[in-house]
Amino acid sequence: MNLSAREASMTDAPDRVLVVDDDPSIRKLLASALEGERVQAAAVESAEAALSRLRAGEEWDLVITDLRMGEMTGEMLIEKLAEEHPRVDVMVITGHPSFESARTALRLHVREYLEKPIRDVEEFRRSVMRVLEDRRRRMETARQLKRLTEQNRELETQKSLLARKIGITQRNLREQMRTLHRSREVFYTDLSRVMAILENLVDGIVFTDPLGKVILLNPAAGDMLGVPVFTAMGKPLSRVGGDPVLASLLAAHRAMDLSEDGVQVDLSRKREDGTEGHYSIHTKPIRDFQGKVSGDLTLIRDVSIRKKTQHLKNQFLSIVAHELRTPLTTIKAFATILSRGIYGSLEEDQAMMVRNILSQSDRLGHEIDKIINLGRMESEDFSPDLAPVAVSRIMGRLAKPFQIEAGEKGIELVVRDESEGAVIHADARDIQRALRALVENAIKFTPEGGSVEVRAVNREESVVFEVKDDGIGIAPQDHLVIFEKFIQLENPLTRKYGGSGLGLSFALEIVRAHGSRIEVESELGKGATFRFRIPRIPEEALAGVSTGGKAPVMEMETDSTETSQS
Repeated sequence: MNLSAREASMTDAPDRVLVVDDDPSIRKLLASALEGERVQAAAVESAEAALSRLRAGEEWDLVITDLRMGEMTGEMLIEKLAEEHPRVDVMVITGHPSFESARTALRLHVREYLEKPIRDVEEFRRSVMRVLEDRRRRMETARQLKRLTEQNRELETQKSLLARKIGITQRNLREQMRTLHRSREVFYTDLSRVMAILENLVDGIVFTDPLGKVILLNPAAGDMLGVPVFTAMGKPLSRVGGDPVLASLLAAHRAMDLSEDGVQVDLSRKREDGTEGHYSIHTKPIRDFQGKVSGDLTLIRDVSIRKKTQHLKNQFLSIVAHELRTPLTTIKAFATILSRGIYGSLEEDQAMMVRNILSQSDRLGHEIDKIINLGRMESEDFSPDLAPVAVSRIMGRLAKPFQIEAGEKGIELVVRDESEGAVIHADARDIQRALRALVENAIKFTPEGGSVEVRAVNREESVVFEVKDDGIGIAPQDHLVIFEKFIQLENPLTRKYGGSGLGLSFALEIVRAHGSRIEVESELGKGATFRFRIPRIPEEALAGVSTGGKAPVMEMETDSTETSQS
């Protein structure tokens, strides 16, 4: 059975009754008698008016009509209602009852047949309410029948689907049993391979459960911790014994709130043979298939050889750099004398060659300074010369060394000091070195006509230094690689950009020495943004403090040194 929207959503909404009578007094009497909380009543003077309202989209539950009215009689109205609006119930009230009219009303399924005049209004109201109540019951029955029919149809569908699924499940179960047997064999084969790999790794592997007990410890880790593997299994990490420094450090890691990236610590200690041992220890949480933390995995790597190699490399580079200073200084001095015409004026071609000698000398000198400064920063006794310094002093003449190079490439170089007079506790000379290394890098990798912006912004408890360009950009996977020394992402045989690969590493070491880090935001073809933060000194702590710093802000050379980004 099809139901109207009103009938389908039938709740406590009042019933709507339309009275049709050409006698205005009767219309008013009947409509007012019916109006109440449960009934909304309206009256019209003719059958034509009633049909017009229904055809306009109005929904009525009951129509009470007289039989004898104007051109369209009540009987004609009832027939039209049965044809066009079969869901509307009809009551007849007539002052001329007859056998024929009663039979017509019965044929047209009229719900109630009353005579005029209405002597008892309350009895009339009860008759109407009985018809409306009966209508509600019929509508509810129709809804229930429709719902049961739909449910039965759904059950039949589900029954058919269930039968098919049972058949499919049985076939799948048999196939899964065969797959399980094969998977078990593969699992044990893979497990034996994994165990063989773990046992032969030179790096130490320690896996602990959520309670901190050792679940897995490979021989390399046992050697580094100084404990037999079989004695450590099942024990809390803090009680496995062995090397007290490493064991306590691992126990401390377990007690920390680890991030998804884990915690990494570098450790140095004396070995039993008296040599210096260096270790890199990385602990991170491990999640199971449900995403819950199932324990912690710790990787212990002996980096002693790498540290020694790095130290020897830095020592060698420092010696080479210092040895290069003397001949370079001599070359630069002679070129300067020639450029000033002390031994006679130079022709244009000769002057250009001398200028190139000076430019390349400055470039080489700057690269030598980077190597020497990197060695200085990586030494164990290095510490920055910290002092209160106004950010405006650092930003003041930051762009001067790059104006010529930026102008030659048509690059717009903008320096914005938005620090609002902030003062930081830093080595002013080194912070300016780091910023200029980042600017140098940005200019090199920004095409002609591009722009480079340097900003210092006051942010709550720190000052954010930012260098932004619209150059070639950096792939996300290379964001960490670019900070390694002497790293070039370009093919060395087809390099387009020069440089030694020290600029970003140099800047990173300076920022690290100040207890901060450099953040990178970049994608290929979308430029790059380098950013670091230095805590600022609160205004209330600045009373009577000079912001000049122990050392004046460094004025770097004005050559366009190539600083490698890749």
